[in-house]
Amino acid sequence: MLAPEFDVRGFPMTITRQFVIAVSFIILVTIAHAKTTCVFQTNGVAKTMTLVADCTTDTTIQVPAGFTLNGAKHLITAVDPAGGNFNGAVVANEVVDSTINVKNLVIDMPNLTTGNCVFVQGISFNQASGGITGNTILHVGQSGYCPNTGTGISVGAPLFSTPQVVAISGNKVLLASANALFVSGPFDATVTGNEFSINNLGTDAVEFLAQSGSFTQNTIETDPNGQDNQDAFVIFNNVANVKISSNTINLISGRAAYGIYLFDANNPITVSGNRVFNHGPIFNGVGIYNGTAGSTITNNEIRCYNLPIAGSSGKGNVTLPCPF
Repeated sequence: MLAPEFDVRGFPMTITRQFVIAVSFIILVTIAHAKTTCVFQTNGVAKTMTLVADCTTDTTIQVPAGFTLNGAKHLITAVDPAGGNFNGAVVANEVVDSTINVKNLVIDMPNLTTGNCVFVQGISFNQASGGITGNTILHVGQSGYCPNTGTGISVGAPLFSTPQVVAISGNKVLLASANALFVSGPFDATVTGNEFSINNLGTDAVEFLAQSGSFTQNTIETDPNGQDNQDAFVIFNNVANVKISSNTINLISGRAAYGIYLFDANNPITVSGNRVFNHGPIFNGVGIYNGTAGSTITNNEIRCYNLPIAGSSGKGNVTLPCPF
């Protein structure tokens, strides 16, 4: 069930910079590597790099420490390098234990070949803090049958590494072939106002293994032709209370396993005000699985699961009629 280990800093990347200094200290940076055509307008004083047009890349674009990458709503399409396969993240931090931001970017990878089913990500924070805001990430994965290999937003760090803080808001991650969102390690993660979905090759739409944080006002959907036992939201490894509230979860294949899965979390979790629906011709699975002593399960609406809530629950939960 867990997403694979990864290290974006190990991926090959050659960067050639051509510097043009303007009166406002604006620097134009051209990143050249095989089929990479992305051009950024960079301000070294403000520490911003702004994408100037749609482009393609066959390797990871690395964001220097302290910088904000602003996609300006332009599209980066990941492509396979000559004689090989795209591998790793489209955008990632250049330096560990740094702070970066990625915003207003569109990423797509619709035509990657199967390539031994290597792991790919849209945006990856590898042991880094910062913000991931207002991005759209589409078709993360390879074109062949490669289940659980494409993650839209991946935020990870070794368990005993430096604690990080990350905010993930207002993003759309659609049709990922593994996790739409994967967070793991010593992070305080605030995830709010996002739309997450996986295709029929994914198992868990969201895996939240951060040590603390919140997951609020998000929408999660699985594929209508999804494989058996798809989960919407899985959480464990927290060391502080995590708040899961006001989310809309639609498992639309009718072959769901869990809507919200509190998988033996280390500390109590608050689950409140969520709509957890299982659509499709068959209804099965568990709406909310409470596997953590002391967790609070209140005021949720649950529909079309064989078992609405497994484990202890609090007040105000409602099981709606099924079928719709």
